[in-house]
Amino acid sequence: MSRQKKRKTASLAKKGKGVVPSSSGSIRTPPSLSGDMAAALAEAIGHHSAGCLDEAERLYRRIQKQAPDNPDVLHLLGYVAHQKGDSRRAVTLIRKSLTRQPDGIEATNNLGLALCSLGRLDEAEESFRKALALSPDLADLHNNLGSVLQEKGALEEAESCVRRALELKPDFAEAWSNLGGILQETKRNREAAEACGQAVELNPYLPEAHNNLGLAFLALKEWRKAEKHFNKAIGLKPDYAEAFNNLASLFSHSGRLDDAESCLRRALECRHDYAVAYARLGNILKYRGNLDEAETVVRRAIELKPEDDEAHNSLGGILLVQGRGDEAAKAFRRAIACKSDSVHAHSNLILTLHYLPGTTQEEIFKEIRRWNTQHAVSQAEFIRPHANVPDPERRLKIGYVSADMKQHPVGFFFLPVISNVDKKRFEIFCYANMKSEDDFTNKIRAHADHWRDISFITDEEVTEKVRADGIDILIELTGHAADHRLVMFARKPAPVQVQGGGHYCTSGLDVMDYILSDATETPEGEDQWFSETVVRMPDGYVCYGPPDYAPDVTFLPALGKGYVTFGCCNNLAKINSQVMLLWADILKAVPDSRLSLRTDTLDDEATAQLVYDRFQGLGISPERITLAGKAPHKAFLGHYREIDMALDPFPYSGGLTTCEALWMGVPVISMAGETFAGRHSASHLHNVGLDDWVVQTAGDYLSLAKKHSRDLEKLSRLRASLRERMIKSPLCDGVRYTRNLEAVYRRMWRDWCNTVS
Repeated sequence: MSRQKKRKTASLAKKGKGVVPSSSGSIRTPPSLSGDMAAALAEAIGHHSAGCLDEAERLYRRIQKQAPDNPDVLHLLGYVAHQKGDSRRAVTLIRKSLTRQPDGIEATNNLGLALCSLGRLDEAEESFRKALALSPDLADLHNNLGSVLQEKGALEEAESCVRRALELKPDFAEAWSNLGGILQETKRNREAAEACGQAVELNPYLPEAHNNLGLAFLALKEWRKAEKHFNKAIGLKPDYAEAFNNLASLFSHSGRLDDAESCLRRALECRHDYAVAYARLGNILKYRGNLDEAETVVRRAIELKPEDDEAHNSLGGILLVQGRGDEAAKAFRRAIACKSDSVHAHSNLILTLHYLPGTTQEEIFKEIRRWNTQHAVSQAEFIRPHANVPDPERRLKIGYVSADMKQHPVGFFFLPVISNVDKKRFEIFCYANMKSEDDFTNKIRAHADHWRDISFITDEEVTEKVRADGIDILIELTGHAADHRLVMFARKPAPVQVQGGGHYCTSGLDVMDYILSDATETPEGEDQWFSETVVRMPDGYVCYGPPDYAPDVTFLPALGKGYVTFGCCNNLAKINSQVMLLWADILKAVPDSRLSLRTDTLDDEATAQLVYDRFQGLGISPERITLAGKAPHKAFLGHYREIDMALDPFPYSGGLTTCEALWMGVPVISMAGETFAGRHSASHLHNVGLDDWVVQTAGDYLSLAKKHSRDLEKLSRLRASLRERMIKSPLCDGVRYTRNLEAVYRRMWRDWCNTVS
């Protein structure tokens, strides 16, 4: 049955391409149809081709009454149903058509399209292959098969199919667009842009081509071009939900959260069942502090797509920042169950386990090593010998990889190092895996000899960059936190690899050679919980560079208010039920005392109410609790002017928050935990000579709070002296720390040279 066809290209969601019959083509009708019926069918096809689906369906139904078993009519009714969104009915009708005309190529193809819409990809693939067996030189069919293979993740075969379509029809704009989409998925972004550009040149009115071109430019960080083409796609197709979703992604990367949220809400107006947009909206709302609504929309995404690992991962992140660690762990485990290679969901589970009281070192270590087995061991096949010159005393190339070279704990710990490097002995390369930068990034970049943006390139490409740069020692500064590149490290791109400051536990990698720690963070006898060789720095495992805009230290608030204010500025994930119980006991034991908490997520009313309710359940009225949310960093530091003593959470202690409290004159009561993450504060307090503020039990924690509440004069003197004490301590001595670190690097390098000489 030869008919002229009008194709409909794939979108980001990889929908199939339609073949709509055109009234201008010759139409073969069965002998059972009369001439009038044949004319009626031709008229119906004309309306169908023009997009008048209701009128076409009405005419097809009228013909069906006279010829109920006609395969053409059954097929066309099915295809109209598919186009109107009723793909289940479409499958039924088209299958019925094919029982009467098994070699119907168009019907077989359109059955594949309907099956694609229902997510029945294996059946869709079978249908397209059957159509190709009937007509192996039809470009549309190769293109459609390529689309379903792309959605199934068989990208290599998908690319072959689409390229075959282009061999058969070089001016096939839709196939060029789909090729661009496949190339973009395989991170060949420049080639993707060229392919989509060809599609747009051939058919500038093809919205899917503009959408895919926008994706390619987004990956290339050509923001303006990406925005232009997403908007062009939307202009051509105002209900293009996928393009709105992609535009939201662009806005998220550039920090335009209002615009991102608006685009996602528009996408959901276009497609009420768009699970991906619900999940992404949940993430935006989380970042904006609207946690209650964020949870609602992500749960809606899971309703629509129960096996979506990303939605479960997003839910876990929302629950975690609300302090609902047990629920978060369940969500992350569910994400991993949905997709076993979900690298970041698995890392999120590892992080969450550190927050949960009662989780043992052994349990955490086993989970980390499981991560290594599931995500890293397979990378061993890509490890190659290193060509670095084994000269133990030459100038070394040091590479730092991080997602946090900005105003972030890692930034405040890294700046004192990179700003004090001995450039005669070390050449510094920074590999930044960041979606956005800030002024602090510029401070770090100013001290780097080389800056590499790796945020939009594959692990394979990063590996080759590191090798091409000739890095001798590669340091990982993110650990199992957001946007890490640990899988890349599993490829061993450098001869010596180090887990540096910024981690909270072992990497678990077989090929991470060393991990930086200190005698407080990792006491002797604890090395069994690390896959790396533990290197204990002479002082602390990091040093702190306080910002020059920090407010001055003020007098002790309790002397003016007449009551003690305890405080904590750690995130709510660390403030679990056991922490709250102990803090409630302190408030009961210290008459008229108050507790002040500040963290970004407390801007969310539902989350704040949850905190009030939990304390009230422990016998502490809301009047004794002060909650505050997000603030510019200077104002955030100024919050310590209202606090007399800081209370450290457990089992995950404060890191940067403890340093900031001390800098603002506020001592910290800390209970040392079993894990590396549980001893951050203990390390910092040791380095400023406040070992007596570190306790081992909850009872001692309570006693210490009571003791210092009774001697406000002594507390006041400590407050006044703390900043000077920090300045003179190893914790804030960037030069001392960096010289010690460089000596450690040199020893590591000499050891490697000895293995190859």
